[in-house]
Amino acid sequence: NNSHFDSQLAKAAATGVPLSYDFSGQWTDEERVAPYASYVFLSCGSVTSEEARGICRNMHEQGCRMIIATRGSYGAMLFDGKDFYEQPPKLVEAVDTLGAGDSFATAFLLSFTESLKRAPERMKKDSGFYREELKKAMVQGAEFASKTCLVRGAFGHGVTY
Repeated sequence: NNSHFDSQLAKAAATGVPLSYDFSGQWTDEERVAPYASYVFLSCGSVTSEEARGICRNMHEQGCRMIIATRGSYGAMLFDGKDFYEQPPKLVEAVDTLGAGDSFATAFLLSFTESLKRAPERMKKDSGFYREELKKAMVQGAEFASKTCLVRGAFGHGVTY
């Protein structure tokens, strides 16, 4: 939501390449973004689990296909329009949480899209394979996010203000 790319979403979606969109903690204009977003990430650490579920449902109703709400020390939840999936965090003695949500998104997308590429015919929402690959992708997200929390400034170059 900070890339100033929203006006290009329709053109990008027309290419057929799945789009991911990070709303961060600002869930506004979802009706403008949702029809084009295959994967949506939300930072929901400041809301209850039930509120996060409601936000995910609303995003899906607006057109998002898969919504992932990261919730800091509460873990992450995913809604695919049919089911909710929960992923507990991999708790660490955090040095800095900057970039943890982005790290979760990156590792999740890499794992899940690799599964889609490897076995597209097996990735139906009602299949056990789909559910297992989804859970595996969420675990990958949690593990990578926890590693990011062990580094100052997300990239090892924190600055004191």
